[in-house]
Amino acid sequence: MCHKNGSRRILESTASTIRNDKEEVEKLVIVNRDITDRKHAEEQLAHNALHDAMTGLPNRRLFLDRLQRCFAEAQHDFTFHYAVVLLDLDRFKIFNDTMGTVGEQWPAIR
Repeated sequence: MCHKNGSRRILESTASTIRNDKEEVEKLVIVNRDITDRKHAEEQLAHNALHDAMTGLPNRRLFLDRLQRCFAEAQHDFTFHYAVVLLDLDRFKIFNDTMGTVGEQWPAIR
């Protein structure tokens, strides 16, 4: 929903009926609750599960998910092709360990 200040809000709505003596629906009560902050927190948690905290780059879990999707797609569509490239950088572990310990001092790479 669009708020009067122009921002977008996410609402959760619950509807209940009010019946008369003949059990006919006479009125409808709708309660709306703003859940925008909760949804944004859920999205952030989902992002954090699939990206490195220091760099913001996709992590192994996301890589494996995408690889599994490619594999499944290739099983159904023989014209679908994909490749995996492995890169071995000498002494990268030293660099990674050093950057990881002082990660607060380095800006996130996007």
